[in-house]
Amino acid sequence: MTDFFDWLTVNDGGLGTDRLADAFKLSRKEIRQTTEALAPAFTLALQRAMSDPNAWSEVSRHFLPFMNAVGTPGPETARSPAAKNLADNLFGSRDIFLEVARKVSTMSDIAPDTVEKLMRSLSVMSIQTMMQMMLANMARQQPAGFAEGNYPVAMAEMMRRSANAMEAMGRPSDEPHRRASPGAMGSDYLTGLFSDALNGRLPWLPPSTGETGARARSADRTNETPAAFDPFQPFDAMMAHFASGMSGADTSSSAGSQQPAEPEARTPAQEPASETTNEAEASDEAAGGFDDLARAGMTMQEEFARQMLDLFQGTGSEKPTDDASDGPASGDSRKT
Repeated sequence: MTDFFDWLTVNDGGLGTDRLADAFKLSRKEIRQTTEALAPAFTLALQRAMSDPNAWSEVSRHFLPFMNAVGTPGPETARSPAAKNLADNLFGSRDIFLEVARKVSTMSDIAPDTVEKLMRSLSVMSIQTMMQMMLANMARQQPAGFAEGNYPVAMAEMMRRSANAMEAMGRPSDEPHRRASPGAMGSDYLTGLFSDALNGRLPWLPPSTGETGARARSADRTNETPAAFDPFQPFDAMMAHFASGMSGADTSSSAGSQQPAEPEARTPAQEPASETTNEAEASDEAAGGFDDLARAGMTMQEEFARQMLDLFQGTGSEKPTDDASDGPASGDSRKT
C-alpha cells in the first residue's frame, strides 16, 4: 500500500526523511509512524487550502522561498521563519497547528516541539511533492510530437484538442451543475477522504498510471460490490505490535506464575473428547481477546480521526499572523 510517508519520499527515495530522523534522533520506524499519524491532518489541511482561493493564495505566497530550493528539506528548514509561516497558513491558524502537534505527540510518544518542527519540514515536502507531480502530469499530457521533435504534428494535436474543448463548452448540458458539499462526520465523505489519503490517491494528486486500467476493469463488473476500505490503515502496524506485545506479556506472566501439574491418568475414551474441548476453548479465548483488542484499537483510531476533523471545522479562510519567532530547540525528541 502507498501511504502518506511513501508519497512524500517518492521523489528522493527517503533521503529527506532520513535527514529529519538523524536530526531529531528518531528511528526510521518512529518517523514513519509519526508521519502516518499526521496523514489525516495534512489531508484536511490541504483540502481546506485548495477549496479556498484566498487560503491557497497565502500558502503559495509563503511557499515562494522554497520554489527554487535544491535538494530536500532538512532540519535547518524547520528552524526557518518561512517554513513556520507556511505551516501556519497551511493548517489555517497557529492554534490548529499547535493542537495537531499536541494530539500527534500523544499518539506517537514524540515530544510536541519535535512534532512541530517535523510538521514544518513535512509542509514544505508536501507542497514540493504536489507541485512536482502536477508538473509531471502536465508533461505526460503533452502531445507526443514535442518529445519527438515533430512540432507541426504537436501543434495540430493541440489545436484539435482546443477545438473539441470549445465545442464541449458551447454544448448545452442536460442537467445543471451541482457542486457536491462535504458530508457529515461519520458519512462516506470521511471514509473516502482518508481512503484516498492513505492510498496515495490524494484529492489534489494526478491519477496514477494504473487507475485507467482499473476503471476499465471495474466498468465490466458493475454488479460486484467493492470491498469496504479501512480508513485507518496507518495505525494497523502500531496496533499489531501492541497486540503482539500484550500477548507476549500475558504468555510470559502466565508461564512464570503457574507450576506444571502432573498429568492425570485418562481413559482412551476420554482423551479425544477432552482434547477437542480444550482446543475449542483455547481458540475461543484467543479470538475473543483479539476481537476486544481490535475493537479498542478501532475506537481509539476513530476518536483520533474525529478530533482531527473537529480541528478543521469552521476554520474558513482565517489568516494566521506571520510570527517569525521560534521556541528553543529541544535536545531529546522523545517524551520524558
